[in-house]
Amino acid sequence: ASPERQSRRTLEARRRPGRHLLLLVPSHPFLYGPIDAAFAHERRYAKEPLRALLEPAGYRVVALRRRNPLRALRCLLAAAT
Repeated sequence: ASPERQSRRTLEARRRPGRHLLLLVPSHPFLYGPIDAAFAHERRYAKEPLRALLEPAGYRVVALRRRNPLRALRCLLAAAT
């Protein structure tokens, strides 16, 4: 099964009615680099593909927000050098 399908199955299995999920994932797919590999990240997510993973698993997405824009800028600059 694809990693996305495996992730969706895991999310479906762990979903509990009346509970909330706070999910922190790396964003900006174009920034994927050595630091991601070092942390065993398989990918970075854009907002809509992440929503497309969560909603079919039964989650109601309330908000998708990006955090730490300076880190994203630092990754971008490091990739350019």
